[in-house]
Amino acid sequence: MLKNLKLKDYATLLGTLCGTFAIYLSISPYRAYRGAMFMIFLGVIVDLFDGFIARKTQQINKFGIEIDSLSDAIVFGVAPTVILIMNYTEPDVVIIDPAYSVWFIIIPGFLLISAGIVRLAWFNISENTEVYQGMPIPMTASALCLIMLSDYFAWAINQEVTLYNRIIYWMMPVIIIFFAWTNVTDHILFGKTYRKKSGFLKWIYLFLSINFCILPVLVFIDRFKFAIIIFIATLVFIGMYIWFLIIGMRTAKLKKLIRNEKKGES
Repeated sequence: MLKNLKLKDYATLLGTLCGTFAIYLSISPYRAYRGAMFMIFLGVIVDLFDGFIARKTQQINKFGIEIDSLSDAIVFGVAPTVILIMNYTEPDVVIIDPAYSVWFIIIPGFLLISAGIVRLAWFNISENTEVYQGMPIPMTASALCLIMLSDYFAWAINQEVTLYNRIIYWMMPVIIIFFAWTNVTDHILFGKTYRKKSGFLKWIYLFLSINFCILPVLVFIDRFKFAIIIFIATLVFIGMYIWFLIIGMRTAKLKKLIRNEKKGES
């Protein structure tokens, strides 16, 4: 069994290690949520890196695909959900009183994990290599972690609870469910360029990878000094996520129109 592991698979398992650390940091006595989010971002970088290795070494196989999906389910499904649950239910951590009941956040978290698993399974069995359905779960996990960071740094900048904090806090279950929906909906499609991360997209992913390396470092150096920078960078990423979302919806709508036209001609 172990003989079937390729270099790309070891990189994938390194990403699994990131997810494991993220879960531990969230439930440990330290409650190191920012450290846990850093591990999610590191997992995103490793996920991009193992895909690069697979393409360069031609090591793409069914065994590796299954390992990658199982790892992604942990790193970008289970780990972010654990962070969310712990971050919004711990009375000593939540800056808005009262803290959520566990059930108020665990059900949306369950939907997020389920949507991620469904999406990954569908991706594995899909025979259509020309389109990419739903938002990738690494992007969903990153967006959720960055929203949590923006929530924290909105408070850090002002040193008091802001309207932004209250909006994020009370909308978080809805936000989680929305992100889960974006993983599995048929109304979001991407073309081959997006699936292969080719063309201008590889520069966007490179830019995101660099930022995912720099921002957590700034957090550990001085989280208050760089609060505004991190807050703005977080909002920029969310803007990029919305941009991808709009493109995906437009592509799905265009594909649907083309199919309807072909049916009308026949």
